[in-house]
Amino acid sequence: MFFHKNKLYLIWIDQITNSLWYKIFEININNDKNTNYLINFTSSKQLTKPFKCNYDSTFVISNKDKLFGLYEKEEKDFLFSIDLNKEKQELIVLREFEGFASSLGCNEDKTLLSWLEWNY
Repeated sequence: MFFHKNKLYLIWIDQITNSLWYKIFEININNDKNTNYLINFTSSKQLTKPFKCNYDSTFVISNKDKLFGLYEKEEKDFLFSIDLNKEKQELIVLREFEGFASSLGCNEDKTLLSWLEWNY
């Protein structure tokens, strides 16, 4: 869960469908105590097709509505991206790591990605 473009993004890994999902909320700035703090901005959307892997729990959203993440499959780690404007898509593999990778992050203006990477 994180903020991007003044909205709250909730991203989760659904183990029933083996896919990534997301939902966007807007923050209600109305001070009326009888209103919800979070307002549904979108319905829940299935971002990826079913894919059996172990996703890392850190994600980055770029300013161009691309979601970046890490996953592990068959003892190998990968950096991937997907488009937040599409549903039920394949992961685009950007990098296959020699060893392990974790802790995906980015700089403040979201132009650079960073991660921890190590070999055996």
